Amino acid sequence: MLGRMRSAGVLARPFAGVFTVPGSGGWLQEQWAAHLASGAGVRATHRAAARLLEVEGFDDARVEVTVPHVCRIHVPGVIVHRSTDLAGERRVRRHGLWVTNGTRMLVDLGSVASAAQLEVALDDALRRELTTPDLLLQAIARLGRPGRMGVPALRALLEERGEVDSLTDTGFETLLLRILRQHGLPRPTTQHVLHDDSGAFVMRFDAAYVAEKVGIEADSERWHMNRERFVDDRTKRARAAALGWQVLAFTHGHVTRDGAFVADTVGQTLQRAQRTDRPA
Repeated sequence: MLGRMRSAGVLARPFAGVFTVPGSGGWLQEQWAAHLASGAGVRATHRAAARLLEVEGFDDARVEVTVPHVCRIHVPGVIVHRSTDLAGERRVRRHGLWVTNGTRMLVDLGSVASAAQLEVALDDALRRELTTPDLLLQAIARLGRPGRMGVPALRALLEERGEVDSLTDTGFETLLLRILRQHGLPRPTTQHVLHDDSGAFVMRFDAAYVAEKVGIEADSERWHMNRERFVDDRTKRARAAALGWQVLAFTHGHVTRDGAFVADTVGQTLQRAQRTDRPA
């Protein structure tokens, strides 16, 4: 009967012993199929765990699992990791699947994600209370061993930042602060609210150098498709300029692909603002 259903296209068999309804579940169905094919002790980990935990930056993650080290399975098209210590880690459920918790997810991400992706995930996980600074430090101490690449990457990130309690509101802010930090520029104030002389709200900057009156904000390409939002955005920037502020707008593409341009623009703008403020 199963053979006839496969021949008729009613069922598909992605892996031995696993049947699915074609086109009905997308990525989540594929992750479920990988779990069923991997046997006992399997968990969604690394980028798949980040996607299931809805961590920023991993919306298009591939199917990825970790199985006990003694398990010698081969699941075609699936990223499979093996671990000797996963059984002792606390797990959570998402869509019925067992998933690594937020702390272990960040440790694992350190071995497969870029430093920028890891920092965005770190801030998002802390902001949403998927982990805490103390839990991260405990995991680094507990899981650090030769061959585990994720621990050194996460430790280096925490040491570079110096603190993890100062969180950002968005991934854009995280990437922006990362660029400024790596280029030796001072840390700006995030989510700075600007008021005019009468106390009326003007705009909220993603980041701002208040003394120099330099504001930075995300410039979303999608806003350009909305005329009302576009006009409102330009009105606020014009009002800020009238109050003596310089507004720098960067897109997500700038902070992900052209950090040198962002840092150079901010640095030069700060230098000009500081020279202008000096008495003649």
